[in-house]
Amino acid sequence: MKLRSSLQQIVLLVAALATVCGVVSAQTVDEIVAKYIAARGLDKLQQMQTVWITRHIVSKGFVTLQIFDFKRPSAWRDTMW
Repeated sequence: MKLRSSLQQIVLLVAALATVCGVVSAQTVDEIVAKYIAARGLDKLQQMQTVWITRHIVSKGFVTLQIFDFKRPSAWRDTMW
């Protein structure tokens, strides 16, 4: 009897969490950008000239470093080591 009661409590907890998680939603990209612009100003965002994205690729035991350089207005470079 006690095992069944515990199982019912777990099912009820999972159902409650699923309901709460369904109500809470993630921010969209538009919301994040709007908050950034509101906090720092559009002029600061427009002054940004270069963006670097770095990632590590692991495949079959080998590790590779890849760097993307994006520079305004339309230049970019991809470097791998």
